[in-house]
Amino acid sequence: MFKRLRDALFSPSNLAEYRKDRWWITALFFIMLVVVASLPSILYYLTPQKLTEDDTLMIRQDFEGLNIPYKIVDGNLIQASSSSLDAVNVLVAESYMIVITTNDNYELSTDYPVFMIGKTKVTKITKNNTQVILEYREYPELNNLNFTKLTTDNYMEWDAVYSVINQELESNSRFVAFVGILEQFLVTVVTYLVLSLLLVLVNRMNFSNIDFKSGWKLLIYCFAPYAFGELFAGLYGIGILSFVGILLTVFFSTRVLRKIYLEKR
Repeated sequence: MFKRLRDALFSPSNLAEYRKDRWWITALFFIMLVVVASLPSILYYLTPQKLTEDDTLMIRQDFEGLNIPYKIVDGNLIQASSSSLDAVNVLVAESYMIVITTNDNYELSTDYPVFMIGKTKVTKITKNNTQVILEYREYPELNNLNFTKLTTDNYMEWDAVYSVINQELESNSRFVAFVGILEQFLVTVVTYLVLSLLLVLVNRMNFSNIDFKSGWKLLIYCFAPYAFGELFAGLYGIGILSFVGILLTVFFSTRVLRKIYLEKR
């Protein structure tokens, strides 16, 4: 397999000798290329999701100086002082709205996703979906959380909030990672299959004496430059490497099929 990979990257003319490979060998090589191309996405999804320092700073800044007379006691959100406030709305990072209220029937008209910190739970509300994120009783660190202290940069209070958020992100990341990796894998498989079919059909217009199966098998090996181009483009953020990879794949496929064509003449 290593010899095939070496030839696919550096000696495309030698790929012609693999046209009699068993299909399972070619399929294994194809899967290896798909994994290589998908590796940046796999690493991204497997990295534990948590708040960054920029995230925590931005959240604190948006809460700073506000009047939020609420606290959580024994799994319930209560008003910490006599207040006629029905709710407190906080726009965070101009991306989502946090609503703090003891009124579970409170309604807010906004285009932003809403995180409703309600009587006993936190609920995420979007235009098409409502989802309970957590209940306060599930997290002992939320007991006696004083929202008034969050507006004065009280780091102990914020640490409790960040701890809960990171735990939720981690618990949800496993499913998200599985779905994301599976989706990326399937997209790459379909993309490579379609592109390889197109390439073999186009090349057979010029090299008509090459049978379809042998040509398609060899073109699978020619996708090595594209796979590694996507790998390095994803790892280093240099998109042009993916473009260079597909150009090399097209060039290599023409070169190897032309060699077989000339041998059969």
